[in-house]
Amino acid sequence: MILKVMERINQQVNQVMELARELEKESSYRGVERLVQLIVQSLVDLGLMVISALGGRTPKGYSEIGELLSDLNVLGEGDAKLLKSMAGMGNILVHAYAAVRRYLITDSSRSLWDDAPRRTKKCVAESMKLLNPSSLPLIFSQVSRG
Repeated sequence: MILKVMERINQQVNQVMELARELEKESSYRGVERLVQLIVQSLVDLGLMVISALGGRTPKGYSEIGELLSDLNVLGEGDAKLLKSMAGMGNILVHAYAAVRRYLITDSSRSLWDDAPRRTKKCVAESMKLLNPSSLPLIFSQVSRG
């Protein structure tokens, strides 16, 4: 069972990595916006998977995922706050209930293509230690290839 969970988490990590590579190359604003939305959603989904795998409680909303990951010692406080901000931006993009300032999306995208893979690897490394320490080298080597 735990190997299936770890395999699914690894698939999600690979998705984040692939989207980040695409974002680095994308030049159209709408393409960037969509990739930012997909990366944020993928990170949120990854957070939910990790919380579930570690037996954490179900978050009340996406904005609470970072805090729960911090409580589980998977993310630091700074990364938890960043994930909360990302979830908020993702909600704005998905639901279009606020005017989106293009410069905020383009500025965010410039750091997201680098930050998302780095923070994802860190999150996965910490969660794998908590799930099954003997599996960490194998899983993390697969994640690092991304």
